[in-house]
Amino acid sequence: MRTYFTKDNIDPDKDVALLPPDFLYYEDHPEECFDRHGRRWQSAATIAKVASGRLFAAYSGGGLDEGPNNYNCMSYSDDDGVTWRNDYLIIDHPKIVRMHEPILWVDPEGTLWHFWAQSYVYWDGRGGVWASKCIDPDADMPRWTEPRRLADGVMACKPIVRNDGAWLYPISIWHNFVTRFCSMPEYEKSNVYISTDKGATLTYLGSAYHPDTTFDENCICQRSDGSILMLMRISDGIAYSESTDGGATWSEAARYCVPSPSARMYLGKFPTGEFFLIHHYNFTKRNNMAVMLSHDEGRSYDEVLMLDERTSVAYPDAFVDGDGKVYAVYDRERYGDKEIQLAVFRLEEILAGRCVTPGARTKGIVCKALGARRTEEEKRAGTLWPRKYCDPLRPPTTQLDQYFKSFV
Repeated sequence: MRTYFTKDNIDPDKDVALLPPDFLYYEDHPEECFDRHGRRWQSAATIAKVASGRLFAAYSGGGLDEGPNNYNCMSYSDDDGVTWRNDYLIIDHPKIVRMHEPILWVDPEGTLWHFWAQSYVYWDGRGGVWASKCIDPDADMPRWTEPRRLADGVMACKPIVRNDGAWLYPISIWHNFVTRFCSMPEYEKSNVYISTDKGATLTYLGSAYHPDTTFDENCICQRSDGSILMLMRISDGIAYSESTDGGATWSEAARYCVPSPSARMYLGKFPTGEFFLIHHYNFTKRNNMAVMLSHDEGRSYDEVLMLDERTSVAYPDAFVDGDGKVYAVYDRERYGDKEIQLAVFRLEEILAGRCVTPGARTKGIVCKALGARRTEEEKRAGTLWPRKYCDPLRPPTTQLDQYFKSFV
């Protein structure tokens, strides 16, 4: 039996977020508390492809809102994403810990990694990036290694491999959430960590900083001259910074050339060297999910492929295979239709502005949760979503406010 957390059963020990979660494997459907037929929201998808061609996707789901009743779901597909075995694995924390930002990544040796973040209640000022490796990705029930905590913070986008073979991890600590349980101002930036031993250990490398980052969600991509471009989410768009020394020092962050709403983006690179950005194009709020192509390594963008013109589409992630085939996922209506969407395309699709190669497609579905929409009463009542707890100047007005204020 799993615990459903409310303001009435909060565990005051913030260090429970330092404990590993449970990996729950299911031969058939998950138990009722995790089943997608009752799931009230899901979002923040990620995707990767292993050597056999099997696709893996992960995403977060849970109760009424984002918070400590979250869990991460793992699915896979053996037919290029047409059909999926949904939720064969649920990663859930037994304590009052938010599970969020799942990221799948295949390293240069072909090993599939699953990264995620853990935070006490919602955000504790410290976070934590955790990792597990897939032992047997082609099995009917792929198993994963014991979870391991890598660093403080949140990694919401994939690592990259630097030209010299080092692995770089874009990890941030959210500095604009100022009511917190932990404080580490030196690292409240868009950080980069480095591993020179294939992920066994991580070391802080450097940081970019913009005063208006919200959830940072920084992503990085290396250019042919060795410089590295970092994008980061700000309250009304995207900021960027550049490093010419491998990620140790960064230029002063400035507004990026692509207008956008405040949301996560994906910055990728084709094997032929062209950069591409998956984000919102000619948008009004979070609509018009599109791919934009750059011929000058992220300095400007030209051709555009529209993936999904509908509203409430957000949080893209993608994987580019060795042949230049891109698999992109994003969420649609995370509290309504609750769909994880899939698009498959190549460079040719972006140049043509439409699907022209075999297998290219848009608006495929990885997973659709079938739980009821939140009622207006539930929306008004709120959950443990803490936006109203993040202003230290606001006097406490509720029992939960009082509880959180006692830790400040």
